[in-house]
Amino acid sequence: ESSQLVTSLDVTFFTPEGQPSTSTNKFSAHVDQNRSDVREGLAECSIYQGVLYIWPAGPDGLSSTTVVWPGSHRDVWPAMMGDEQLARHGKAGMHYSEIQEMCDDTLAQRLAEGWSRHARRGCIPPGAPL
Repeated sequence: ESSQLVTSLDVTFFTPEGQPSTSTNKFSAHVDQNRSDVREGLAECSIYQGVLYIWPAGPDGLSSTTVVWPGSHRDVWPAMMGDEQLARHGKAGMHYSEIQEMCDDTLAQRLAEGWSRHARRGCIPPGAPL
């Protein structure tokens, strides 16, 4: 029912024209839903995230884009949600959870290595939703 649909704007980002490309980025692998989120209805609701690209995000690395880890919702997200630090974040009402914030260093290292092997940069044409 549409009366229960909530929409919001999270982050607006872009790369200004003429910006040099980069071969590295700050490590920020994260999930945007925390199973322990104490805010009413957020821990168990279905969340669909999308992005609308105004400018192209091509393979040349000259623009910002989204990076995804295919299939990570099946095993990576549940593993992250079992981490004590990320559970504390959720209980404080924070949904954003980064791998580098985990208290289980062994698991965080394994997930970071998986991210570097399996994550894929999206190449998105202008005007396309993701």
